[in-house]
Order: sequence, then C-alpha cells, then structure tokens
Amino acid sequence: MKKQELRKEKVAELKIELRDILRDRLNINMQVANGNMRKTHLLKQVRSKIARVKTSLTEKEKVCND
Repeated sequence: MKKQELRKEKVAELKIELRDILRDRLNINMQVANGNMRKTHLLKQVRSKIARVKTSLTEKEKVCND
C-alpha cells in the first residue's frame, strides 16, 4: 500500500493490516530458513511495508492524543 492509502484507513484497519503483514514476514522467514525460498527480496519488501504501517499508526495516535 502507498502512504496516501494508509493515511485514509482507520486505526483498527491499520492494526489488522499490520497483523497480516507480520504473519507474511513469519512465513517468509520460515521459508528462507528451510531453504525453500528463492525470492529473498520479498523479505525486504515486507519489512518496508511493516515500517510504513507502523509509521501511519504512530501518526494517527499522535493526532488523536493532541
């Protein structure tokens, strides 16, 4: 997802998105550890997605607290 799309979502939706992405990261890590994963670049993409979602969550929480 792009930043603009993440900013439009609600906090609950972002938390669900984060949970799903973390689950994907776990699956990719397991595949890499087993040697079944040849597309190791996906791990970097998933880490970037996690960072984007966490950043959006932090921004929304700061706006709600102010």
